[in-house]
This record gives sequence, C-alpha cells and structure tokens, in this order.
Amino acid sequence: MFILVTLCIGLIIWINTSDNRFMWMAISISAVKSIDINGLQDYTVKILSWVSAIIILSYIVLVHFSLIDSAETLSARGGNGMGFTHPNILHQYILVIMILYIVNRIDNISVAKIIALEVFNILVYCVSLSRTGLLVFTLITIALIGYKTVTKKKTIVYIYFIFGVVLIFMFTILPILFLNHKEQLLGVDAILNGRLWQGMHYYRDYGIHLFGNYMPELYEEIVHWYLDIGFFRVLVLNGIIAYILFTGGQIKIMYDAMKKNDYRMFFLIFVMVLMSLVESLGTYIFFNIGLLYLGRYIFKKNKYVGVNNENYIKKNRK
Repeated sequence: MFILVTLCIGLIIWINTSDNRFMWMAISISAVKSIDINGLQDYTVKILSWVSAIIILSYIVLVHFSLIDSAETLSARGGNGMGFTHPNILHQYILVIMILYIVNRIDNISVAKIIALEVFNILVYCVSLSRTGLLVFTLITIALIGYKTVTKKKTIVYIYFIFGVVLIFMFTILPILFLNHKEQLLGVDAILNGRLWQGMHYYRDYGIHLFGNYMPELYEEIVHWYLDIGFFRVLVLNGIIAYILFTGGQIKIMYDAMKKNDYRMFFLIFVMVLMSLVESLGTYIFFNIGLLYLGRYIFKKNKYVGVNNENYIKKNRK
C-alpha cells in the first residue's frame, strides 16, 4: 500500500511539473523495501564515484578532440566547463567524488588528506571559477576538520545537526522574504550570486502548491532562468508534499544517525544538505544516495537502518 501511495505521489508530481526527480526518488525508495541496503552501501558509493569520474573524463576527451566546443561551456566570468554546459556542473561532479571519498572513510581519513582535497578543490576552481563549488567544499572541509580534531564527537555532531536544520529552513525562507525585503537582503543575495533573486522570481510568478508547478522558464533555453537553491527548488517546483518528504526525511536520518553514533551515515546526509543549500544536484537521488534510506522509514516503522552494521559501529566509535 505504501509503495502504491509513494509511486502515485511521484507520478502526480511528475505529470504536474514535468520534473521527474521526485518520481525517480519514489521508485528508488520503493525498490529498497526488500533489499539489504546496508550491504549495498559501499558498493553504491564506489559505483557512483566511478560513474562520475567516467563522465568527467568523457567530457574532457570530447573537448580535447574538438567533438565539443569548449568555448560554448565558458561562463561569463571565464570559467571552463570542460564540455559540461556550465563550469558549476563540472565542479559539482568533482565535489560528489571528493565527498563520497571522505564520507566512506570518515573514521580513518586523516586531516592531512582532507586538506589535500581542499587544495585540489582550489585547483579545480582555477579551471571552473565556480565560487559555489569552492565555498561549499571549503565549508565541508572546515566541518570535517572540526569533527576529526575534537574529542567529544557527540557534541560537535549535535552542533552540526542544529546548524544543518537551521540552514535548511533559512534557505527556504530567505527567497520568500526577499520579495518584500530586497534592500535588507541585497548583501546576502550578492554573496549567494543572485540565488535569492532566482527563488523570489519563481515564488512571485508561480507560488507554492501541494504538488508543485510546471515552470517552463527552467527548461526553455530562450527564457531560461536558474533556480539553484536545492531546498527551495523542491518546494516551489515539486510542491509541499515533496518538500516535507525531502527535508523531513533527511533531518530524520541525520537525527537517528546522531543518536546511534553512526557518524558515517550522519555525514553522508549532512554534506549533501550543505550542497543542496546552493545547488540542486543534491536533490537528485542518483547523487544523494542517502535518500535511499527513506525507504526503510516508510516501510519499516521506527526501524533505524544505518550505513554500518553494529560491529562496525562498536569497532570505530568510542
């Protein structure tokens, strides 16, 4: 019954918005009902990392052999997308690989390796000129170094949890407030490279509905406008129900992971929350694989399922 309801909601949103990300999310979380997702976690992370790497290399090769005109992938600031339609997308794919690499080794990775990845992030920025990619991974780096260096893991993770929840709702409300408080929020919008204006534009023109809106400006090249704030995009484009499931589900998983001292699972969601504040990539279940665990909450009430088994947790938690 729950599978049918989940799929029907996904189908209604897809038909109503022409956006299939929530439909794929509904299909994916329904599929894990009878699957031991714990055993698949490491495998899924590796596959996603390799697929992302292959996609990046494929675009670079196509550009090298002039099968894609690199000039068409340059941003207004001169950033190079290396074949991707925008340099931000190139940086996002690389971010996903680095994030999954760190999270999968959260207990064993050294601070030196985290810093080395931040240096690599800066080098990628020199190509993409994506301030978003640079700042997001820098924020993630600071959070991870904080986690690795403090002795009271529960305390720092609790702080991160509160911080994450506050940011989710802050970045949901700010575009709405921007409609009537532009002067007060212009500085914030400048820091976010116009993302509050984007959200305000769609909120003003389309509003917020239960099952979302069809917004042709997101798809038609002639009148194309971006909508990069991931959480606000889900709310305006996919609707209230999708927003509740998307945000509430991730908050629930983070909370349970924190209570169970399963910091690997916690950071799997937390870093995608940080990414979704300013980019929409984290709203796709193909990149935000932590969303798969929503299926366990839907189909097995009150049953906590983390990415690690009990032996792993006992061995690595103190």
